[in-house]
Amino acid sequence: MKPLNSSMYNVVLRGKTWDKTFSPCSKEAIRYLENNESIVSWLCPRDSDKCTSHIPAIFYQDKYWSLSLRMSKCIYRHVRLRRGFANIQSIHGVQTLRIPQTLLQEKRRTQIRFEVRE
Repeated sequence: MKPLNSSMYNVVLRGKTWDKTFSPCSKEAIRYLENNESIVSWLCPRDSDKCTSHIPAIFYQDKYWSLSLRMSKCIYRHVRLRRGFANIQSIHGVQTLRIPQTLLQEKRRTQIRFEVRE
């Protein structure tokens, strides 16, 4: 997790504030992160309005923090890549990514191992 400079981003969709006493990247946080998309905020760089450039973050200690790949895997574990999977969703009339781009690439990479070729 790295702190993000909030002056460089616009908040597209604000998630819940992390109010636990321990850090979201600690081992204790795993059970709170698992399948809990409500804590993820989506930020967009000020110079871009593309949905694909959105960055997931957690609001913790009055700062936005980037998600590590391990945290993303835990939060979005329930999302499966099926035929016709679209990584763009609309929440409260706002378009955001369904899962972070880095996690999507990782899921596609690991999915290749399970594809059957004739």
